[in-house]
Parts: sequence; C-alpha cells; structure tokens
Amino acid sequence: MTRLSTSATSAAGLVAAGGALIFAAGVIGSLKNNVRTLEALLAHETEKRLAERTGRIRAEKKLEEATLNNNQGKDTSSSDGEHGKAARLYHSGVADIAKGVIEIRPAANPSSCLQGLQGYSHVWVIYVFHLNTNLAKRSPNFNGLKGLVSPPRNTTGKKVGSLACRSPHRPNPIGLTLCRLHDVNLDKGTVTISGLDVVDGTPILDLKPYLPMTECAPMATVPSWVETSYEENDRLFVVWECNREVPEGAGDYVNMSEDEVLELIDNVLSLDIRSRHQKNAGGASSSWEGEVELCYLTIQYIINLDHQVVTVKSITKSDVP
Repeated sequence: MTRLSTSATSAAGLVAAGGALIFAAGVIGSLKNNVRTLEALLAHETEKRLAERTGRIRAEKKLEEATLNNNQGKDTSSSDGEHGKAARLYHSGVADIAKGVIEIRPAANPSSCLQGLQGYSHVWVIYVFHLNTNLAKRSPNFNGLKGLVSPPRNTTGKKVGSLACRSPHRPNPIGLTLCRLHDVNLDKGTVTISGLDVVDGTPILDLKPYLPMTECAPMATVPSWVETSYEENDRLFVVWECNREVPEGAGDYVNMSEDEVLELIDNVLSLDIRSRHQKNAGGASSSWEGEVELCYLTIQYIINLDHQVVTVKSITKSDVP
C-alpha cells in the first residue's frame, strides 16, 4: 500500500509537472505571439510615419482632388466666406518669377468687384492653409494644438511661439502675403499675381490693395534668426540631364511663357528646397533624390551635395483641373 501510495504520488507529481510545462510553454508561445504582433504594429507605424513625410506632396494632391471632386456642382462660395481660389503659386519673396491666377467665384462676387484693382501694383492676399497636416488633431476648444512650432526657413532648429512666426501651423490657419499684381481680367474674373507661396486650389478669403503711404515700415526690426534666414545663401548649380524644355503650353494655365517656366524651375531647384527634416534625414549621404511640382509639371531631380549641383532628371506634365 505504501508503494502504491508513493507511486500514485509520483504519478501525480509528474502530471502536475507536465501541466506546468504545458502552461509555461503556452505562456511563452503567447508572449512570442504578442511580441510578433507588437513588432508588426511598430513596423507598420514606422512605415506610416515615413510615408507621411516622404509622400506629403502626393497625399496633399490626392486630398485636394478629392475635395474638388466632392464640391463639383455645389455652390459653397457663400457658406465658407471664400472669395475664390488660387492656382499653383510658390515660394513667397524667393522665386518672384512664379506667377499664379486667383479665380473669383461669380456666385459670391460679381466681376465688377475687381474694377479699379488694376490701378495698384501690389495687393495683400488673405488665404487659408486648408491642407495643414495638423487640422485633424483639432478640437473645438483647440485642445492638443501646439504652442511652439518650427518656423519656415529657420535653420537653427529652435522652436518659437506659433504667433511669433509665419508658420502655417497656427490656431487659425490664415495666411497673409504681399503680392505683385500683373493683370486683372474682368471678363474672366481672374487676377494674375506673383510672389504667393500656396498650393493649387487654396481658398482665398480676401484681396486688399497695398498702400505704401501707410503700410510701409522702413524702421521695422526682426529677431536675429529671421534676419539670418533671409540672407543670401549659396545656390546650387542646376544642370539638365534631360532636354531643357517643357511640354507645349505648360505655363498657359498660370500665364507664364515656356522660357519663364524654365527660369522658374532653375530658380526653385537652385534654392535646395528640402525641408530641415529632409536635410537631417540624409545624414552623411552626399546624394538626395527629390520630386517637385511646378506649373502642373512634375520634376524629378538629384542633388549632389559634394559638388553643390542639382541635376534635372525628367519633366512630365501633370493633370490640369
């Protein structure tokens, strides 16, 4: 009886140990599955963040097209206070040759509202940064909106208050730019200007004539980082691997000749238009490939930092709305 009892106890111990091993193996297997799941989620989020940065132009274009398609056939001019929209303009005060067209919405504004505007050389353009990447993070009481931002053109990396710079990421995403006035077409309800840095389809809230007698402040001062950011930097040398020509009629939509479009491409690419993040992400690499859209042309290029050269690889025509 004693041996039977001992044997039974041993058997019970083996069963318990086996159960513990099975349980431990199950826990380890579950942990491994969790680790794999977390690794997959991390890889997915990493790809997602990278895509948000490297594919910003394409993402904004798709969003813009979806918005325009959704609004086709609808009269939204009186519901949002917009007076018109802008057609593809770039680099305020830097690439001044870039022209663009503001189209006045006839349902909100008769063409006669432009009468007399052609007498001015410059106008203030007030618009909305409608493609801001932080718009979705907003709540009605502005919770989650960052007070400190990285200003445009600031090479120091230092953040400042959103109201102390011209960043588009601000409590109310409204932009104000002084532009050169080139043409006013009363029949078409269009205004041709240059010097405005916005994307195609940007909602225009208002146009105001510039009055140099009262709006010029020659004694104005700015912080040192702003002054430094506007100093003339060494430009890249632009070379063309493809033929230096653009598709016929490429500049028609923005009232630019083909020669002006070519000059614009050279001017913009020579500025090294990469963001600070893109420049830092390159690390020690001496080569960087990029793509930019100008005047409904998609331009692919490569920057060689060792030789301070940017090479135009190809130019293709984009869709015109």
